[in-house]
Amino acid sequence: MKRERWDQPDNPEWRTIEKKRNLQFEITNDIETALETVEDLLEQGVLPFITIPTQYIEEVKKTGIPKIPKFDRSVPGGGYSVIAGTLGAEPLFDLKEERYLAQIDPTGLRISPRMTGTDRAFYGTVVFDKAIPAENINIIGKFTDQSYKKWKSEQESGRKDLAA
Repeated sequence: MKRERWDQPDNPEWRTIEKKRNLQFEITNDIETALETVEDLLEQGVLPFITIPTQYIEEVKKTGIPKIPKFDRSVPGGGYSVIAGTLGAEPLFDLKEERYLAQIDPTGLRISPRMTGTDRAFYGTVVFDKAIPAENINIIGKFTDQSYKKWKSEQESGRKDLAA
């Protein structure tokens, strides 16, 4: 019996994740492909999301999100950044904790794919190479995982009604 490897793009587990995370691209564990994917999504006008803990929201509104220096092996070239978000994927929320959802204007920012998981693949997590200025941050609202899904469903339902 041939054993399927996790790092093969036709792996059914990848397809499940793509559907669950509502990915706008195919999962890859090739860094060059991931870099191209990020570039393509940004060129298409897809904007990254970041979730912000409640205790930091007022400071973020005033001054933005500072770069937090830390070695990150998942960044191409081993860059220093722990500002992470999602691009072309659903934002990540805790099941119980409320966090603010912000959409980030990528103007003037360098955004790189973050290779994650045991297979070191690109699942839509991205990192920002420097601080994100307040003017690049659009706060959408405060959500938990469930309240975000409900809100998103309502948004999509409204768009469908408009299209009819």
